[in-house]
Amino acid sequence: MGKYYHSSIPDTELDGVCYDTRSMKPNTVFVCINGSFEDGHKYAVRAVSKGARVIIASKHIDCGAAVILTDDTESALHYLIKRFYGKPRLELFGITGTNGKTTTSYMLAAILKASGRCCGIIGTNGCFVDGEDVGIVQNTPTTPNMPELYAILAKMEEMGADCAVMEVSSHSLVQNRVDGLDIKTGVFTNLSGDHLDYHRDMEDYFAAKRRLFDISENAAVNADDEYGRRILAENENAVGFGILGGEVRAGDISLFSDGAEFELIFGKTAVRQRINISGLFSVYNALAAATAAYVSGVDIADIKAGLASVGGVVGRMERLAAGDVNVIIDYAHTPDGLLKVLSSLRGIGGRIITVFGCGGDRDRTKRAVMGDIATQNSDITVITSDNPRTENPTEIIIDILSGVKRDNYIVIENRERAIEAALSIAKKGDTVLLAGKGQERYQIIGREKRHFDEREIVERLLKERNGESYAGVYN
Repeated sequence: MGKYYHSSIPDTELDGVCYDTRSMKPNTVFVCINGSFEDGHKYAVRAVSKGARVIIASKHIDCGAAVILTDDTESALHYLIKRFYGKPRLELFGITGTNGKTTTSYMLAAILKASGRCCGIIGTNGCFVDGEDVGIVQNTPTTPNMPELYAILAKMEEMGADCAVMEVSSHSLVQNRVDGLDIKTGVFTNLSGDHLDYHRDMEDYFAAKRRLFDISENAAVNADDEYGRRILAENENAVGFGILGGEVRAGDISLFSDGAEFELIFGKTAVRQRINISGLFSVYNALAAATAAYVSGVDIADIKAGLASVGGVVGRMERLAAGDVNVIIDYAHTPDGLLKVLSSLRGIGGRIITVFGCGGDRDRTKRAVMGDIATQNSDITVITSDNPRTENPTEIIIDILSGVKRDNYIVIENRERAIEAALSIAKKGDTVLLAGKGQERYQIIGREKRHFDEREIVERLLKERNGESYAGVYN
């Protein structure tokens, strides 16, 4: 791994491996990684001040601790993590795709629970075992970085889990965060334009996603998606699902404001299935979860019971109690995701009033497209800010407006004021869609995360409208 230089390598048992000082604990090894934006070597002194006993580096540094030199710190990091935590014994299920990963993961976890398993969930909404938070900080929103991921899996085993369902992002696959893991069943939900600030083009994005199936024993793949069909053609162990095609299918579909019913067909066997999340895309998510369970040997009766038990997922078609107005929070932050949510709302009745913006420091190509989708499929659109990060919110809105062709919109940059305007416009039977933030309870402005919970804002505004006092925490 390299050569040592330092007068004293500590003869002590270490408690962890880390490369991000934000998640450091005392008595650890700190590995200096040269990232896309930061050189980890400049954080070595800070790491020592926070308790690092050993530093792994690729160049000479004077940091007041033992240093081990190596030409490849990233490989050293991976080696140390695997040695420290060991290979996970959990049966792992990985879900990738542009949209639907979170809901599919909750549906699949519910199926596994119905079959008698103790299941962990790793993804955008956090890390849990049977609803209990694992308690390990994630520095990435979907798939944790490798040290946290292995620590989370080890903790899940301690908590009694025998399997885990994890969302697997394209970033994590490119950055080798799931390196060394064996996936029992990989799931592909769909692919549409996103993250093109990170990936060169759609082919590069797809190439990242398909990596999951190189480490998966089985695969459940959307046969109605053009990229899914390519994965099916390349993998003998893949089973397709869909409405138009696939071995596992949905037919005779009835959509309601609070869910859906359909025939869930496994080859020549069919059961009548109820799910409690509305929208045709929710049927696809249910198919993805059902197929993953089916190819992994779960009984159809347990699949049916598990899917029926899912009451909803935070930030995914989440309904708020708002009197005679329907208020829905959804994470839709891609063109395809926004279109699917708006299409599913069209049959509810009343007008659709959409509040949305686009994130800063992210894929700019989708902004104009989403502006067009929102205004074409809503009666009124309130264009606002999302997580502007280090970009000027006004400039992001200008990008959105460049794709707008109708005049059924207003612009209110302040997101709280935008929500207030949407609720004031809404009449009995109307639906207000708050799109883009979903489970997030913060807004990122500059490099600062500020508390911002749309649920609290809606509750406060409705109480103020009704002349009631508000006891929430939003400020």
